[in-house]
Amino acid sequence: MYTKYSRHIALLAILLSTLLYSFSSIKAQDLELHMATTMHIIDPTINEYKKDAARLALSHVASGRSLLDVDVRIPKDIQDSLFIALMHIHDSSNPYAQKVTSMGIHTKAKPYYIGDIQISCTSETTWTEPLIIGATATSSEKINEQLNEYELEIADYDKEENSFEVSARSPLNMSKLALYLSELDKGIQYIIIPEIIETDHDIKAKHVEGNTWIITFQKFSDKKKKEWSFKVDGAGHVSYLGK
Repeated sequence: MYTKYSRHIALLAILLSTLLYSFSSIKAQDLELHMATTMHIIDPTINEYKKDAARLALSHVASGRSLLDVDVRIPKDIQDSLFIALMHIHDSSNPYAQKVTSMGIHTKAKPYYIGDIQISCTSETTWTEPLIIGATATSSEKINEQLNEYELEIADYDKEENSFEVSARSPLNMSKLALYLSELDKGIQYIIIPEIIETDHDIKAKHVEGNTWIITFQKFSDKKKKEWSFKVDGAGHVSYLGK
């Protein structure tokens, strides 16, 4: 019995030392992101906060410019910083933070769109033929290169319309991507960013410095807007700034 338990203890020690070694090789910001995600792995709102962070990061990068003037890729470090800030508010014991997070407020899907787009091709386009049998790539080397470059996935091919949906494994500036892809091949007739039902809530973010942000949750009703603003610093401290 002693040998049995000793073996278990030894295995546990190896596991812990491996984890500690892994953590020591991760930057502080990455470790905080990992811990924030791991601690809430079963919480369905985590994916929503990740989308929020991506949209807020895209808005931050655009800074009022047209999304067509911004890169397809959204800087991951900014996404991570905003995600951690949102998670600090979500986990805060501040009564105002608890109230706001219980309301299920998230970012609007547009104008900072990061979802699926639909590509419609002319009836003469033949590079879509592999999609008929369920292939995940086309017969166009140029199109496939871009699918790999931006880690795009094809789904829901419609033979009659010669169209398909494209989604990204990681959030992208889909407005710029749609424009870019539309110019790749003359067989692409048009690209659609779908209509989305307008929500009655939104989140805004203002960068202060480093990993410090002012996050404002907005709720709309009867043409009135309610706001709750929080300052989240790099150490994870959440301060309520008022309505």
